[in-house]
Amino acid sequence: MYENRNRLLAGQRLTIQQSKCLLNQNVNMVQRFNRSWGRARSYWYRAGWKKNMTYECDNTPTQLNLSKGPVFSAHHFKTFRCNGYATFARLSTSPTSIYKLKRPAAETFKQVSNFNFRTRKFSPKKRIKCHGSVFRKDIGPNFRKQCFCEAIPRKAPIVCAKEGQWCRSCKGNIFYGARKINGTISSLSTMMEKNYRYKENKAGKK
Repeated sequence: MYENRNRLLAGQRLTIQQSKCLLNQNVNMVQRFNRSWGRARSYWYRAGWKKNMTYECDNTPTQLNLSKGPVFSAHHFKTFRCNGYATFARLSTSPTSIYKLKRPAAETFKQVSNFNFRTRKFSPKKRIKCHGSVFRKDIGPNFRKQCFCEAIPRKAPIVCAKEGQWCRSCKGNIFYGARKINGTISSLSTMMEKNYRYKENKAGKK
């Protein structure tokens, strides 16, 4: 019996936000899959994990925990707030983590993601009850549950194309400049210290 367990060779499942970070950090995937994080995640399950393609979100000076992914927010039936994606999952992978027995220690999302889970996006002002009725499914009847929260990174510039490629599905300002400066791949700020051009793309098309 699989008990809704992950049958993927990759050994774990990616969240929606991790899939978006996977896509945004790999320019070749942007070219291939446009802005489809679902297709990018499917590719990672098939082959990306073998290539050690990173899916962790980059931390920023104001958001230091993005790379950690989903973090524990509440036990079953408790309420919490989440500025991002909230996930309802098993408390533990142990088959004895049922309500008739002593509550085991809460495991990380990476551990329990091998079982079924549900994710929804909520307003940060809303108090969320960690319950199957809120997430529209009881992902493990009789088992103890927990809820995680994964912050959404604030919008930041991403590399959408290399020279000679189309910058696909970028709705906003497209900056064109040196990809490398002194042998190092440049960020937007370092690129803007040299010669660059930009163009506003309101349509979001190539």
